[in-house]
Amino acid sequence: MASTSLLATAFGALLLFQIWRVVQRLFFHPLSSVPGPKIAAATTLYEFYWNAICGGKLFLRWEEMHKKYGPIVRLGPNEVHISDPTYWDVLYNSTNKLDKYARFYCFDAGTNIAGITTVKHEVHRRRRGPISKFLSAANVAKLEPRVHVHLKKMLDRFDEFGRAGKPCDCFNAFRSLTMDVISMFCEPTPRHNLDAPDFDPPMHRTIRTAAQTMDIQKFIPIMQVMDLVPISVWRYLDPEVTKLVEKREVLRNTAKQIAAEGGNPTSREMTVLDAIASSDLLPPEDKTPLRMAYEAEMVLGAGTETTSNTLGNLVFYVLSNPKVHERLRNEVLSCSTAPTDELVDFQTLNKLPYLTAVIQESLRVASPVSGRLPRVNPTSPMTYTTPGPHPTTYTFPPGTVMSMSQRDLHNNPDIFPDPEKFEPERWLPATDPACTATPEQRRLMDRYWVPFSRGSRNCIGLELAKQELGLVTGNLFRRFDLELFETTERDVRAEHDFFAPYAAADSEGVRVKIKY
Repeated sequence: MASTSLLATAFGALLLFQIWRVVQRLFFHPLSSVPGPKIAAATTLYEFYWNAICGGKLFLRWEEMHKKYGPIVRLGPNEVHISDPTYWDVLYNSTNKLDKYARFYCFDAGTNIAGITTVKHEVHRRRRGPISKFLSAANVAKLEPRVHVHLKKMLDRFDEFGRAGKPCDCFNAFRSLTMDVISMFCEPTPRHNLDAPDFDPPMHRTIRTAAQTMDIQKFIPIMQVMDLVPISVWRYLDPEVTKLVEKREVLRNTAKQIAAEGGNPTSREMTVLDAIASSDLLPPEDKTPLRMAYEAEMVLGAGTETTSNTLGNLVFYVLSNPKVHERLRNEVLSCSTAPTDELVDFQTLNKLPYLTAVIQESLRVASPVSGRLPRVNPTSPMTYTTPGPHPTTYTFPPGTVMSMSQRDLHNNPDIFPDPEKFEPERWLPATDPACTATPEQRRLMDRYWVPFSRGSRNCIGLELAKQELGLVTGNLFRRFDLELFETTERDVRAEHDFFAPYAAADSEGVRVKIKY
């Protein structure tokens, strides 16, 4: 009887505490004046429902919230989301030295030891150095011939599909290409995704599922639990997951070997793992095999879906616009007298104005990172003032989570007129008669075009991404006359946010046929 009474008392106390916490968050919290749904202000279960249960749908919810409540909304008990372009340079610059939000950046099983997941600004700066040097423009240019090998293989596979009269799913082809390329930079063991039948759809579905689990990981340590499951059990449960687990084990064992050797290879090319192990800038705790493996994993993940999704969008929108397709194809065909089955180098392609405009517009429309990018000022308060004739100033105490999104900037009609329209002409030089942007519009566009983010935490692989986008687009449209096959805008429209945007689960991808 006494134990029952004690249990009831404990339950009652817990219930009262939860009620008080909700009341405090709604009425007495420093963010209580920030507009937004009360349920979002009261509990993080709002985020859990829309992301973990509904599958990455919160980004669509906050876009609706901004339409209803204005440029600032309360996204959680201690988080605000801002849709005001002028605030981007406040959150994402090199001077404020803001931290990342640890719970959100849990991609390395919540350890926060990889560069992209590192919380503290100063620690991130230290960890970023060796990899930034390895992925610099100069080094990426030097390694371009190795990228050509993979690109040639993909284009030859396209030709096989075409001559067999079969449609080819560009999304899976581009995922296979970008994964093979970025893995070449990250680890000595090649991935060979381009060799798989139909570019390995089962593997890409499994990777999508793995990306989706990150929204669960933010609340429940599911990755730590999965790490405890032996490979023999995974072989019984799911053959495709087994492949991912086996590759992770290979990567971790490779990291151990390279860490022991000091990362100075003599019989193979340098990798991200070697760059970390051989760096004089890093202390021993930053050279552990586990951190090295997670670093390589994060670069692999970030360098695959973001670029491949942009390329898939690019192909769809170019082929959906005959005039765009015609001008792009004419430009890339005339840039070289070499046979079309020979690759044109990036230096040549990067000088083509219409190709460049198509890539810029594709990055705008696709927005490689679909979700929010949370930041925290751990020591000082920050403020935000709404625009307009009746401004309101909100003060965020230290520790407040503040976030913005690429999509909000890229779809802002005040910056990009007719943002739903795919219009490469807006990016053309002012001297081109087809240019549709005024000088003032171009100034705004350049300022708020942020597919690689900005500041000290910008995309570390942006030089490789730009090279891949240019090489693939130029050589693909130069070699083949493509047409869409049973593909609509639904197949590229972002329906799920798993850090990168994903189309509906039942989409067949961006399928094309080759005209000979």
